[in-house]
Amino acid sequence: METSLVNTIPALDGFKLLDQVPLTVVAELDRKMMTFGELLNLQDGDVIGLSRAAGENIRVYVGGALIGWGEILLLEGSLAIRIADLGETGRHTEEEQTPEGRTI
Repeated sequence: METSLVNTIPALDGFKLLDQVPLTVVAELDRKMMTFGELLNLQDGDVIGLSRAAGENIRVYVGGALIGWGEILLLEGSLAIRIADLGETGRHTEEEQTPEGRTI
């Protein structure tokens, strides 16, 4: 059974006329706070540890707005995102920020 964002959120049905408008999709793996000094000291081969656990869902944004959650996959040698929760942005309790830094 195929479910699209338009099928998930009925109010979006009127936007089908915009189906050819290009939008930027961002899948955010994680965020890390570093000092400027730490950033300047980075070298090729350094590893930056992240707080997310393997298998944990990541945020998916379109046009800067959180639209759902996805799971990272390795597909034919490239990273991909499997959409896990589309339109279910309100169920996560942690304070979120968009890629542009806006708090949601």
